Amino acid sequence: MFIEKQKNDKGLETAKKHFQLGLIALSESQFSQAEKELRISNQVAPNRVSTLTNLSATLIHLGKFPESIEFSSQILEIEPCNLEALLNLGICKINLNEPQSAIIYFDKAIAIDPLFGSAWINKANLLLKQELLNDSAYCFNQAIKVNAKSEEALIGLGNLQNELKKYDQGIKYFYDVLTINPKNIRAKWNLALSLLRLGKYKEGWKLYESRWDLPSMQKNKISINAPLWLGQESLANKRILIHAEQGFGDTIQFSRYLNVLETTAVGEIIFEVPSQLTSIMQSISRSIEVVEAIPNSRLNSYKNIDFYCPIMSLPLALWNTTQNIPEHIPYLRSDPEKNFFWKQQLNLITASKKNPKVDCRPIRIGIAWVGSGHYSGEKSHKRDIPFQMIRNLIEKISPIVENIEFHSVQPIKVENQVLSTTNFFHMTI
Repeated sequence: MFIEKQKNDKGLETAKKHFQLGLIALSESQFSQAEKELRISNQVAPNRVSTLTNLSATLIHLGKFPESIEFSSQILEIEPCNLEALLNLGICKINLNEPQSAIIYFDKAIAIDPLFGSAWINKANLLLKQELLNDSAYCFNQAIKVNAKSEEALIGLGNLQNELKKYDQGIKYFYDVLTINPKNIRAKWNLALSLLRLGKYKEGWKLYESRWDLPSMQKNKISINAPLWLGQESLANKRILIHAEQGFGDTIQFSRYLNVLETTAVGEIIFEVPSQLTSIMQSISRSIEVVEAIPNSRLNSYKNIDFYCPIMSLPLALWNTTQNIPEHIPYLRSDPEKNFFWKQQLNLITASKKNPKVDCRPIRIGIAWVGSGHYSGEKSHKRDIPFQMIRNLIEKISPIVENIEFHSVQPIKVENQVLSTTNFFHMTI
């Protein structure tokens, strides 16, 4: 009996040791290490609620939502009213695109404890995402009643004001958060976006650099043996790497700043972009070297680089204001051979559906209805349009306007390969 007790005590001490190591790793955002330590702790001493709760939260950070649900469900079997388990289940359901299930879990937590601010905040953010603004505001304000200095609730209210296009009001909330906690990265980031919307570029672009501290932006960082250039150092006789960092649209929009950079006293510009954009970006300038981005290869590929600069830091580095936004248009041009090829293809389509009543060339409209899904790491209902809505729009236009062709430029996936679908369908009205 005594020997058995010693074994149990030793096992409990081992579990506690790994539990503490897991908490330390979790606090330092070392999520893989935290998972390892907490799993060991749970194996040695199973069904301890504190271990299961932190393991569930760690798995959320790692995007392992089904496993997190399993551990949270185990907690509820032990403690049916455990608030953290209900909260984690709601968060998992959001990430698994099950918003209604998430609301149910948040509501269960609120019913158990109306002062559980985290449930109010997560529910409010979900409702904000669904554009249920009045309901979202109510939930955020309930969280504020629980804690008047809740940074998450104040940020949420600021974002809600932005949705209403009341950017000045949103800014006030973000400043309130920074008064409470000057290091709050999400407040800085959202403040930057609001300032840029209002054309307050000097402060906005400076705060925009806070993006690199956001977990969702970490994947866009590069590792390279060269210092960051933000406009302070001379680039005379220097080689600078400008790299694309976010979506295709951002790269296309901000590539105009390459022409401005080229007019400064710069030695050589290397522009790194995704493979899909190399062709179009080569049209910016013959003196700019455009290279394909190859993940995890930069340290070996760019040994002679003097500086690097993310493309969306160029407005800050080049002292951009609303008065000097680059106006050299067009700054990108399509390949002449591709132009000729597609002109022939389109003419063949038009000829096959020739309307004897119409002699002039039709108006051709290219359409896409779904984004890449890379924006903020998730799909966005604001950017993605159901195809049926596109079809309905075309059918409404049909009786009103003649001689229009709609052409799909939407990439589609066929057997795990992304294919261009220009002319995947066309409709002549």
